[in-house]
Amino acid sequence: MRKYIALISVLICIFSLAGCTELNQQDLSFLNYENLAAVTEEYDTLSVFKSDEEKTEYTIKGEQLAKFLDTADWKAQNKFIPKVRHNTEHNSKAFVQIIIDNIYLKIFDTDTANVYDESVGKEIYYQMSDGDYGRFIDMID
Repeated sequence: MRKYIALISVLICIFSLAGCTELNQQDLSFLNYENLAAVTEEYDTLSVFKSDEEKTEYTIKGEQLAKFLDTADWKAQNKFIPKVRHNTEHNSKAFVQIIIDNIYLKIFDTDTANVYDESVGKEIYYQMSDGDYGRFIDMID
């Protein structure tokens, strides 16, 4: 009986430590859209390009983009990138793109976002909240 109690105690400790470690790990990369907010805040304005207007450059205030990202509630779709990418590219009719140093932020009209970090060659897709694309379009000049 004591062996079982000891075994159960050890297993509880192991699972507790694994859970704590996972909770304490933070994604500090710029693939995490929340981390981009702090960076964009440092810019007066950022260039925005629309997919349907090749040469026209729009702008957005860095502070305004930071606030938009800070209040966003996006769900990471990184476990299913090929499916999300395919669905986004197949269903999207337009997107806007912002380049911040080596980071590319694309916001699609399907309320999907893509963050690509050129320096590490990785990307992540996010399911945005309904209407986020429209709210973003309203912010650009």
